[in-house]
Amino acid sequence: MKKFLIGLFIFAPLSTSIASNIGYFSSVIYGTPLIYNNSSVKDNGYFTGVYFSYKTLNLLNLFETAIDHTYIKYKDNTHLNQNDFTFAYTNYMIREIKLKAGAHYISSDDKNTDKGFVIFGEITKYRLYQWNYGLEMYFSRYKDYPTIKNKGLNVYQINPKFGFYLGNYYKGGRYYIQIKPYYIHLSEDLTGVNKNSFSTEGLLSYFIKNWTISLKGYVGDQAFPVRDGGFTVYNLSEKRKYGFGGSVKYILSRNFSLTLSAFRDYFNDIGTNKTASTTTAILILGASF
Repeated sequence: MKKFLIGLFIFAPLSTSIASNIGYFSSVIYGTPLIYNNSSVKDNGYFTGVYFSYKTLNLLNLFETAIDHTYIKYKDNTHLNQNDFTFAYTNYMIREIKLKAGAHYISSDDKNTDKGFVIFGEITKYRLYQWNYGLEMYFSRYKDYPTIKNKGLNVYQINPKFGFYLGNYYKGGRYYIQIKPYYIHLSEDLTGVNKNSFSTEGLLSYFIKNWTISLKGYVGDQAFPVRDGGFTVYNLSEKRKYGFGGSVKYILSRNFSLTLSAFRDYFNDIGTNKTASTTTAILILGASF
């Protein structure tokens, strides 16, 4: 549910990373107020969470988990409290192959998506700093979502992806280009939303010295999409149309980096023709030791 809201998203985490004789641990604590623009139903709120990861000493196994809490006050004085739990495991034991699996669970005051869950997997073939291609697969289940057949809502999502590098990091910088199509299938017809929706996401990154500059965007319909490798789930009744943004990262030293990113998402609430937008601005100070 995170990052779906209309307004400005300020992200100020406390990040730590610790190496030990059994592996590498890291954690990030984050939180933000929620500020709404052009919302006819939402007043204000906040979002907070914590992220943990553990990587084995041989760098072949990565475990990640996140716990998030969202609070929303509506203009009719009702409230929403939601907790999101995500776990993912990534395996690199096969040479130049990335295998990932995980699950995302939602506990919410929103009766339509309470106890909803997502299971996901990924397989990617890559050549380090040269190219990669793979497939991400997601299955979302909202058993209490109201539908004509009263059987709940299932969402199937498939993301093939293709990426490659150009240039020389030491001579003029290196570019990374990725294209990721989205295919989303709903088990039931919903008002104003097709059962099948298609969109395409593009990413362009430029690496030079201590700088990384990225541009990102997508165009096409998305209903109940899952992004960020399973860690971001859009479980509200919205049809997303297009979005764009970018980020700038600067490595301050061996242990510290600073990243500023912004993204604007345009969508319709399902059942309406009104277009709203979500603007997120994220400032991250990262630290590792």
